[in-house]
Amino acid sequence: MRNIAGWRIQVSPQYCYDSLTPLQFFDVPVSDDSAAIAVIRNRPEASPGERVYAVRPLTPDELASRAGQGTSLKTSS
Repeated sequence: MRNIAGWRIQVSPQYCYDSLTPLQFFDVPVSDDSAAIAVIRNRPEASPGERVYAVRPLTPDELASRAGQGTSLKTSS
């Protein structure tokens, strides 16, 4: 089994179901998927009703390679 270092989280607006809806993706360095989703839902710019999904787990190498690309979310844990 591979080591889970974090999760790729997808966020989309509440009432936008169009395939052209802008989606946001965040790489969260938390190994538990429920906790990673909670981090995203509790971020300052979150909107009520956003749809938030854990897309896939990230390995330590993937998380480290994306750290400078602006998609990684820093956590206090």
